[in-house]
Amino acid sequence: MSATTSPAWTGRFVLRPGHAQPLQGGRPVLAPQVLDRLVGGRHASLLPGLLGGLFAVCGHVQRLTAQRAVAAALGRDETAAEHARWSGGLRAATLRDHLLRLALELPARVPAGVALPAGWLAGAPVVAAWGTGEPALAAALQRMPGWLQQQLLGRSPADWLAGWQADPQRASLTWAATQPHPVARWHHAVAARACALALPGRLLDMLEAPAPQAGLRTLAAAIAADPGYVQAPTWQGRPAETGAWSRRVPAAAWRATPTAWLRLTARIADLAAIAADDAALRHGALALGAGQGLAWAEMARGLLVHWVQLDGASGDAQTARVAACRVLAPTEWNFHPAGALAQWLRAAAPGAADARLLASALDPCVDCTVTAAGDDAAAAPATVAEQAHA
Repeated sequence: MSATTSPAWTGRFVLRPGHAQPLQGGRPVLAPQVLDRLVGGRHASLLPGLLGGLFAVCGHVQRLTAQRAVAAALGRDETAAEHARWSGGLRAATLRDHLLRLALELPARVPAGVALPAGWLAGAPVVAAWGTGEPALAAALQRMPGWLQQQLLGRSPADWLAGWQADPQRASLTWAATQPHPVARWHHAVAARACALALPGRLLDMLEAPAPQAGLRTLAAAIAADPGYVQAPTWQGRPAETGAWSRRVPAAAWRATPTAWLRLTARIADLAAIAADDAALRHGALALGAGQGLAWAEMARGLLVHWVQLDGASGDAQTARVAACRVLAPTEWNFHPAGALAQWLRAAAPGAADARLLASALDPCVDCTVTAAGDDAAAAPATVAEQAHA
């Protein structure tokens, strides 16, 4: 968390299995009255740095996406060199973020008695080269496939991914059971429970459509029309999920067994795909006219979208100012108050361990706590919908 971000704004979720309102909380920083107070009226050139600091968990991708949204609002077209630089930065940041989650977040959220060897994470090329400049990061990206093969996968990323695409459950269970690395052993420790936790969901497939820009423009219109939309977003009128699984799990496997296990191990598939292919992540920007721009990027946790409205957009970021800004992040899709997780918590009334494991598979960027079924609703924070309209 950045020093500029109040803990009260960072937010959290409270899972309340069996309750009529089973998923409460959210991120107040996304509320329009909060975000506009923080960035409204600032020079457009300052927006990327401000958002990168506010959302420090994924600050680099937030910064890149804000830069592109501002450029689109100013009517600027990207050059081929700029696009390549965006691609490299997004690829390195997503690989690094995945490794941080695997090494630090998941074992803390769901302890399984597996400790990482000292120095493993620091030895990852993209982690070691982070902050040293674009040439060093580009060289680190070249070394990542070999490092992943030796340190985590036991085979080349391309071979691991081919096995996953052919039979994701069998391939990932075999890897977890046979690979000696602690990350694989953590997955093996939770495998039986994660495979048993089925959660039918609806994937956010906006980028899969024949004309994805039409969907993105529809999304931009929804964001512009309803300031609270980004706190409880819907796609075509219904909640949806986004994550590594929404771009890696084969459609047949998703229809048959959409489990916590598939969602957890899709992160490994995403690591393999991104290491093997520099076009594995989609991203872009749209000029919407009248000083309005949209930018999007597939990141570690799913699809990130920035929408910005500028005042005085003369083409100069130094003089244009931010009139309004909205950030639509993956967590708000996956933890929608009427989404698949909330419905499951209400209907299945799972135990705390299962609730925590499935929520962790959905990869929230804020803390989650689980309360017992009899706990007083007043102890939980306001719902996302209540915050959105406060």
